[in-house]
Amino acid sequence: MPSLTLDNRKGKRGRPALAILAAILPIGVGLISLRYGLPGKPGAAPLPNVAIHPVALTLHAVPAALALIAVPFQLHPGFRARHRLAHRRIGRAYVGLVFVAAPAALWIAPSALGGAISAAGFTALALGWMATTARGLTAARGGRFADHHVWMTRSAALALSAVTLRLYLPLASLAGTDFVMAYRAVSWGCWVPNLIVAEWWLRARGLASGAL
Repeated sequence: MPSLTLDNRKGKRGRPALAILAAILPIGVGLISLRYGLPGKPGAAPLPNVAIHPVALTLHAVPAALALIAVPFQLHPGFRARHRLAHRRIGRAYVGLVFVAAPAALWIAPSALGGAISAAGFTALALGWMATTARGLTAARGGRFADHHVWMTRSAALALSAVTLRLYLPLASLAGTDFVMAYRAVSWGCWVPNLIVAEWWLRARGLASGAL
């Protein structure tokens, strides 16, 4: 069975590269998104809500960016095992950041480019992010750490919508898709597949004890 052994070795060698990429993307997007906290919001996309709700956009973008930066650390099993106190402290900060960023997203969602379809997509995302995070917090406070892991995995999947949105929009542009149509699709597509993948991952490992 030499070929199977070789394949397994190749797979194992590829895992660190994937793990590094999975960490770099959210950290990179998070750091870049912190520019929304700077005067004048340099490099901000020319979207309606940038001009209509500048304060709410900052209240959403900056906490969301910081929460996104925390995601790779919180999901890494080695970090959780070796740095339990840091995991708890970062987790508390993450929850606080979500409870600022998500309500601010509800504030700006109605003015999203693409009208009602985009507004509904981003509203559902914000509500889902708050709900999954709240369930994760409640589970941790109740000592139900398996459920806590499940719900925070779902919360992280929704946080990662910031990454997938920034991947899908350029791809849609390269494909020649009308930007408004693409934005409507991405307002849902940036997070629904993430949640599906997270749910599949949890169920494949017998972890999805908390029903959606």
